[in-house]
Amino acid sequence: MIDDVSDKDLFYEQLSMMLDLPPNENVSPAEIDPISDKIERHLSELTRIADGMYRPDSFGIEPYRMYSLVKKVDLNDPDEFRRYLMLKDNISSSLLNIGYSELHEAYERFCEKRTISDMRSYYQSCYYNSTIHVLILSI
Repeated sequence: MIDDVSDKDLFYEQLSMMLDLPPNENVSPAEIDPISDKIERHLSELTRIADGMYRPDSFGIEPYRMYSLVKKVDLNDPDEFRRYLMLKDNISSSLLNIGYSELHEAYERFCEKRTISDMRSYYQSCYYNSTIHVLILSI
């Protein structure tokens, strides 16, 4: 491939052939500076984008990770759009003020079988007690 890296002209000639580039002509620093500046601007912009995607935000999680965790919602689907609006209009503001770790912990808690069982028992107890209360009042 590249025989002698110490021979820079040969190195660039071989690299140009590998990349199917036209032969390198002597380029002055004055021609390279604007190109270098443009590369720096692009690099700065890419760094800003990467920071926005891969650094945890105020919610406490990286946006790319959040995107991979959530169910995608098709807002063009009328049923999904109605469901989105209903959830958006009825979500507690206190829920919107907690960070990711607290929300994730609450989610995990409500997924535990014991919690689900306790909630089911509580609901059944409340329903049973309210049914008895209605029966007593109707007598």
